[in-house]
Amino acid sequence: MKHYRATVATSRRGNLSADDVDAAMDALASYAPSLSVSPRGYRSARITFPADSFTQAAATAAAVVSSTLAASRWRFAS
Repeated sequence: MKHYRATVATSRRGNLSADDVDAAMDALASYAPSLSVSPRGYRSARITFPADSFTQAAATAAAVVSSTLAASRWRFAS
C-alpha cells in the first residue's frame, strides 16, 4: 500500500481566518492536512492517505472532498 497526496482547490478566494483553519483542520484531521492560498488567491487543501492503487486514491480523494470538506465552511468549484 502506498501513500497518495491530493490537492483540492476551492472556488472561494481570500485569506483563511482562524475559524476557517480550525474547521478545515478538524474536518481533515485523519488525512494529515495542510492548507494554503494559491498564487491566484484560491483556498486549497492538501491531504495524504493510503491506497492500493491510483484509482482507489482518486476515489478516496473524491469521497473525502464530497463528504468531509463539503460539509465544512469551504465551498468547492463545480
